[in-house]
Amino acid sequence: MRSTPAPIISQHKLARLTAWMRLWLIWFSGVFAEMWGRGEGAHARAFDSPARYAAHLVILHVFARLKLKPRCAHRHGRLKYASLRAVAGSALRSAMRGRSGAARLFAIFAVLRDIDAHVARLARRLRNGLTRMRVILPRAETAPAPCAPALSRVACADTS
Repeated sequence: MRSTPAPIISQHKLARLTAWMRLWLIWFSGVFAEMWGRGEGAHARAFDSPARYAAHLVILHVFARLKLKPRCAHRHGRLKYASLRAVAGSALRSAMRGRSGAARLFAIFAVLRDIDAHVARLARRLRNGLTRMRVILPRAETAPAPCAPALSRVACADTS
């Protein structure tokens, strides 16, 4: 008897993670707001890790909604599975960009505010399949056993 697979993450845990991420981002922006108040600027690269965490949160929401297909063997070898960056896609990454640190922070807030829209777009993209060709790695084959080279003629004792 086959049972339905357990979800990757429960809705309760997902809601807690989302609330924690929002609170952490508010604290993070408070630290930078204090810096901006003193006249110090923060480079947009300072927000790489919060943007990556927000993208991972969106991906978790998508995986909680979708039914995962079982892995199957590929006849030409094994597929190299896509990275999380490829799964998130360029639309989500570009939604979290900004010219300055403050603009990038507000863009990340906007993604977390409208997380359902981004989840729906990403779920539709994953249902259609990732469109880029993936690398097909060849199957591992057994290496030929090393052997001694064949002698062309039999060595005889020197009688001279």
